[in-house]
Amino acid sequence: MITVSLIFKDQVIENDFTEAETINFIERIVMQKANNAKLNFYDPEGKSFTKESQELKSIEIKF
Repeated sequence: MITVSLIFKDQVIENDFTEAETINFIERIVMQKANNAKLNFYDPEGKSFTKESQELKSIEIKF
């Protein structure tokens, strides 16, 4: 599994993905950020989040 951390101004959310899921997730988040869209995703407990794309500071990938 690969851990992806979305690092926001006020929060860090981590999720574990397979290799293929990681690529799809990162691509979706990058496209949403590029289009200045709201970021929609779930945390590991299944809680839904919506954040403004400007709030995303970085993405970290841990192998």
